[in-house]
Amino acid sequence: MIQGDVCSIVRFPPESLRLAVQSGAPFAASGLGTRNAMGTALEAVSLGTSLSALQPLYDRSR
Repeated sequence: MIQGDVCSIVRFPPESLRLAVQSGAPFAASGLGTRNAMGTALEAVSLGTSLSALQPLYDRSR
């Protein structure tokens, strides 16, 4: 989870969202990424309004 970074980027396919992401709204993501002095970048595999509400973005049955 990304918290309070100066610069954070979360990448996800726009068509995977069920609802629009609003600025300032609760947002949680889980995935693969990196963190360094320049900030955090994450390729999301799950999104939600909180960690307990994460929903997978990709169908794992394929």
